[in-house]
Amino acid sequence: MASGEGNVYMRVLLRSTRNRSYIQAEHKWTYDQSSARDFGSTVNAIRFSVQQNLENVEVLVTLGDSLYDVTFPLPSPSSRVKPPFR
Repeated sequence: MASGEGNVYMRVLLRSTRNRSYIQAEHKWTYDQSSARDFGSTVNAIRFSVQQNLENVEVLVTLGDSLYDVTFPLPSPSSRVKPPFR
């Protein structure tokens, strides 16, 4: 697990459901999970996805060990209801 002096760090990432790459920066993707952008919260990840009109993505919450990863797909832009946040 990802740790520092015994602490476990949660990371919140956006991952492509097509090729399993991770968002690194706006319009930039990587296959290296460690260099992927950490959104810090699912709300921030979803907000970024909506603002960028990303398709075929899922939120990945990881503790560094895939055994404990949690993922959930995000709806495509065409099926989204206008978000209540900005």
